[in-house]
Amino acid sequence: MKILYIIHSLTIGGAETIVTNYLIQLKRAGQDVVLLQMFDENSFLNERLRQEKVRVVTACTGDRNSFFGRIATIRNFRKLIGKENPDLIHVHTGLEKFRYLKYPAERIVFTVHSEWKRCVDKGKNHRKMLFALIKQGMSVIVLSEKARQDVLEQFPDAKVHYIPNGLDFEKIRAGRYDREQFLKSLNIPATGFILGHVGRFHQVKNHEKVLSVFRKVLEQREDAHLLLVGSGNADEEDRVLHLIAESGVAERIHVLGDRMDATAIMSVLDCFLLPSYSESFPLVLVEAQVLGIRCVVSAAVPEEVCCNAECVRLSLEQTDDEWAAYVLGDQIVEKKNELSRCQINKIIAQHLQLYGSIVSPER
Repeated sequence: MKILYIIHSLTIGGAETIVTNYLIQLKRAGQDVVLLQMFDENSFLNERLRQEKVRVVTACTGDRNSFFGRIATIRNFRKLIGKENPDLIHVHTGLEKFRYLKYPAERIVFTVHSEWKRCVDKGKNHRKMLFALIKQGMSVIVLSEKARQDVLEQFPDAKVHYIPNGLDFEKIRAGRYDREQFLKSLNIPATGFILGHVGRFHQVKNHEKVLSVFRKVLEQREDAHLLLVGSGNADEEDRVLHLIAESGVAERIHVLGDRMDATAIMSVLDCFLLPSYSESFPLVLVEAQVLGIRCVVSAAVPEEVCCNAECVRLSLEQTDDEWAAYVLGDQIVEKKNELSRCQINKIIAQHLQLYGSIVSPER
């Protein structure tokens, strides 16, 4: 089976990491896989695919910002799909570029990497193609039961499949850092209380809450430090850095930027904090739970992603003092979700089963 994955680019992010990991696993499973990226960011994710000999083709070969460059990119996009002639296309980006593409919708799979409403509001042209392709038989993968219900409410006959994101648990656990050595590299005592946040610098991640909760933690633990892993565009980085400068506790905050070793860094945390306004399936939260890290997250995080007893969901309406009490406490909650269902081998098997039912429906 020849499977063509399509993504905007391999910038550093959750969907991009998932695409990279899945392509590698599918290649190892003997599938003929190709990634079509609209633009080449030449990130470490691209390098990982090169190392694994996963073939990558790029639609943009000129000036991505010029009018004629954009037109050429769309034309090349369509030509590449025709040249590759895949049995199935799995899309992880906006669908607006599928206009006029002559490819059967029933052999297209589209993963909704955000909440359904955010996906629908992505843009008028994307929305038109999304609705049209669903009506024509495109299969949709969602990451939570709520998202599945949201799609079915709008399209009762849609082909919707709830498949959570998958991760390599063994690789995550094997990559732990020595806490004392890593913290020493940051001039932080290993005996300190380490709070952490991993995520792009964007308003949806609610760095304001991260900082205000940390200030409350610091009132009770004078040895507390905050690690921030991630970055954003220039405006967002300036905004977050300004918030830190104005926080009054900047000397206890360590901005580490984008890191290839973000997962390993989480292994040194005492608590992982995720007060986002919106989340679909935060990979970093699964990684933190695989590592056995205590997690305090907002109620915007789907309940299915909270699996460990020390993963607590709180309302953003609750006070910073209440959040800090859970960060520093040992409260546990009853969980109904199995973390093991997110192991990558199980998720890849579900994808292959879906692909097979699409390519060979008579089987």
